[in-house]
Amino acid sequence: MPVLANRVFELTTRLGVVRFALLIAAFEILLSMVVTVVLRGIVVGELHWVDYLRPVLFGLIIAPWLAMFFTYLIKQLGESRAKLESAHRKQQMLNTELKRKVDELNREIEEREQAEEQKHQAIRYLQREVADRRETQLRFKNQAVQLRSLIDSSPDLIYYRNKDSVFSGCNAAYERLVNRTEAEVIGLTPKDLYAEDIAIKTMETDRYVLDRQEPINYEQWMTFSDGSKALFEFSKVPFFDARGALLGLIGFGRDVTERKQAADAIEKAARDKTTFISTISHELRTPLNGIVGLSRMLRDMELPEEPHRYINTIFLSAVTLGNIFNDIIDLDKLERRRLEVAPSGLKMPELIADIKALSSLMCNEKNLSFRYQQEGELPSVVEADGTRLRQVLWNLLGNAVKFTKDGFVGLAVNIQPIQDDCVTISFCIQDTGLGIADSELNRIFEMYFQGSEQGKSKGVGTGIGLSVSQQLVEAMGGDIQVQSTVGEGSEFKVHLSFPVLESVEQLDLDNIELPALYVLLVEDIELNVVVAKAVLEKLGFTIDVAMTGQEALTMAQQEEYDLFFLDIQLPDMTGFDIAAELAVDPQLSGIPRIALTANVVSDRQEYIDKGMTDVVSKPIDTNILIQSLSELFDVQTVYKDDDAPAEIEPALVQTEYLDDDFVQQMIETLGTELFAKSIALFEATMPEYLDDLHASMTRNDDKETGEIAHKIKGAAGSIGLQRIQGIAGKAQYSENKGWKENIEAWVDEIENCYSSDIDLIKEQLKG
Repeated sequence: MPVLANRVFELTTRLGVVRFALLIAAFEILLSMVVTVVLRGIVVGELHWVDYLRPVLFGLIIAPWLAMFFTYLIKQLGESRAKLESAHRKQQMLNTELKRKVDELNREIEEREQAEEQKHQAIRYLQREVADRRETQLRFKNQAVQLRSLIDSSPDLIYYRNKDSVFSGCNAAYERLVNRTEAEVIGLTPKDLYAEDIAIKTMETDRYVLDRQEPINYEQWMTFSDGSKALFEFSKVPFFDARGALLGLIGFGRDVTERKQAADAIEKAARDKTTFISTISHELRTPLNGIVGLSRMLRDMELPEEPHRYINTIFLSAVTLGNIFNDIIDLDKLERRRLEVAPSGLKMPELIADIKALSSLMCNEKNLSFRYQQEGELPSVVEADGTRLRQVLWNLLGNAVKFTKDGFVGLAVNIQPIQDDCVTISFCIQDTGLGIADSELNRIFEMYFQGSEQGKSKGVGTGIGLSVSQQLVEAMGGDIQVQSTVGEGSEFKVHLSFPVLESVEQLDLDNIELPALYVLLVEDIELNVVVAKAVLEKLGFTIDVAMTGQEALTMAQQEEYDLFFLDIQLPDMTGFDIAAELAVDPQLSGIPRIALTANVVSDRQEYIDKGMTDVVSKPIDTNILIQSLSELFDVQTVYKDDDAPAEIEPALVQTEYLDDDFVQQMIETLGTELFAKSIALFEATMPEYLDDLHASMTRNDDKETGEIAHKIKGAAGSIGLQRIQGIAGKAQYSENKGWKENIEAWVDEIENCYSSDIDLIKEQLKG
């Protein structure tokens, strides 16, 4: 129906009201006529003209009213439609506005919901953040409490200072030291808490750490509030913030009083032990050397068989005892890590001959055969520590004889061809003794170790000889190996390399004629004066002696000397100072000045640049002295072999103890009686030198210790004590690295050896 009404309304609107009314009237007349005709025809069966006229008249009557009705109806319908359209438009507008408002409300709701969600999220995040922060704060608090408890429980001092050395905090141990709480300490400086000397040291070390940003360690005596004192070992380190900026320093202090006392006690015990060993060695070695020397002399005499066998037994026992002394002394040095070797010129054939002779005697004592084999030719002279090498071979051969009941003991020497002026020698010691179990071979060189098979032998070892021997071989740059079978014997092999030395030509002193010179000798050591004066007088010189530099300058002004001999080290000045004074004096500048020095002369030009004309080493080698004087005074030098000058070199040391060539030269130059007096003078002055050495070491006066050692070096060299001269030469340089660690051992060695070395010289004088 709404659709039909809309169509009628649309049709009326297109045709207009009149046309539509006429159309309605025509439709009504036509419809009436059709209905009348149909009904009349159906009912009556016939039609008249009136039947047609009647519907027309009815239609004409009704048509206006019907048209009016439809017109009104259509008008109302139009108005209703207009109203409806207007309402529809308004509704659409309302709907649009409502939709807009709904959309705005929806957006606002969404925004509010999002904001609410963000708010909830922020609240949850803040809640988590607060919880985490509380947990972190609690953890930090616990850690701070634990750290503080740990710091306070530490017996060590702990403190913090800023860049201005102002305290920022400390632990309980530090509070006890200064008798103040941490709150009282904060804001103070070391000057407010310590005595002046301690505060100055503290501030100096603070500045070192802060300026260099490096840690520092030092020891400092501190005084507690009750007056007690303790030695603290302080460590200070810089600390920085997260960006690397320096904030201040942290200090740690540990009470090391007991440790210091224990260390001092250990050091004293070690010194006492060393002194005891040195004293025992010194006291026993002297008579022992006498036994060895006398028994050696008796062995060379024609004696009945039985006394001769007794003498051999005494001789071998004394040599063995001396070897044990060496092991004991070396054991002490091993414990102090001061075991050293001192290579010098060594005649290898003589060493092997001595070893063979004594080994044969030891074997004869036990009815064993001694076998010696050699492959290759032994070099005449090598650079080696003969004492240490003898000690090693004696230990190995002595053990071989000790633990062999029957069979043989053998020494096989294998000499490799010389390469690069060095020779490698292998010493193989074999025996048919008890042998060593395989399980014990890897322990045979341990200190105090004794093999299980030793209990089956009457001769049980000390357990130190092999350990010391291994250390000595390694110190000489070699190695030692062992192979053994229980019940069949053992074999020890020692491999060592030595530089090969050459012999030198000697001057023929009989054909040298030097002028008679008036000489001023400047020397402060009495023994050196005696020896040097005797040498120079033997050359026909007139000698005056000055003991100090000032005395020398005074005498030089008063007399007309032809030559000055100037010792370098004097009590009041050096020889270079005297040379400089003489060089500026027009009357004295032309007189030759020869330096006398116990040091090694590595650069002659250095002495010339410092005002000397030449330099001669002490002990004075007559050949070198004559060579120097012949050049200074233009004297022709004559040589044994031909007239061509040969290069002058120091005579080779023929033993490890003495400079035999120099000793022989002194005997020929000074005579036996005068040289014996020089030896006696040295022997008399050495105890005083040693007392002075010990006193200076006790005072920690390194300079004075070096000066005394220098005097000993010069005095020892003046009578040919090559070994003592070498040891003292090392002890004189207190500024050298390792000097402090070794000086005690050097002094001990001088004290232990000088007496026996003097005995050797005396034996040569007797011979």
